[in-house]
Amino acid sequence: MRLTINITWDESIKGVTKLVNYQAQGECSSCSGSGASPKSIVTDCRACSGEGYTVSGRGFFQSKRICYNCKGEGNFLESPCIICKGKGTVYMQRKLNVKIPRGIDNGHIMRIAKKGNCSKRGHSEPGDLLITVNVEKHKQFTRDGNHLHINVPLTLTQAILGDLVTVPTGRGEIQVKVKRGTQPGSIKKVTRRGVVPEKGQGLVGHLYIHWLVPIPENITEQEIQLFSNFADDEIKPTLKMQKGRRFSIIREKLSVQIIKSIIFLRKTLLGI
Repeated sequence: MRLTINITWDESIKGVTKLVNYQAQGECSSCSGSGASPKSIVTDCRACSGEGYTVSGRGFFQSKRICYNCKGEGNFLESPCIICKGKGTVYMQRKLNVKIPRGIDNGHIMRIAKKGNCSKRGHSEPGDLLITVNVEKHKQFTRDGNHLHINVPLTLTQAILGDLVTVPTGRGEIQVKVKRGTQPGSIKKVTRRGVVPEKGQGLVGHLYIHWLVPIPENITEQEIQLFSNFADDEIKPTLKMQKGRRFSIIREKLSVQIIKSIIFLRKTLLGI
């Protein structure tokens, strides 16, 4: 038998106990699962001798098949139970407290033994209950196993000059140092700040921070002039170099040029 449980992101990280209400086939109390009324006569099937299956072939090539006469029941009821109509089972409302371990991932299937449906007329014990756990998506985090990924935006000044920023994790916030000259799209790994699974369910994951550095679309006339002056002073001399080398040198110096430009711009605007 299969069920689905929906939980929040925080519940998947910390673990939770959920009360589940569901219907399952249980043993009929009127006939104790036999499917027969109290005074009914039960006769074994002659085709399978009450086994519910027939055997064909000889030696190594023997095979079993469901009995064609009794359809696998093994017997016939003279007077079926009026409650379960001879099935031996009826649908019952059940309640079950399900403990969901911390660190569980979306789509994980939990197996709970002997909490599923009973088979007809008491031929075997109840089956298992399979519960699929659906975890709602987080607005910031994405998950890869026990590792967490998050996109953190930086200003252009923060990326060039460096800073200390607050970054959320699955277990509170932490302070992360942004080094000078951080490149857009670069990734910083913070060890053991990912998902903490239950004991024996794997290792503690890491947090991977993806730095996003948007380029400003709207700048003032003063900022345009400052960047233009810097371009005249720093980039044009490099163009006088040999054709085979000038573009590679520009590419190598680009990060340094931007850092100098932002520092100059910041000092000019703030009057430092």
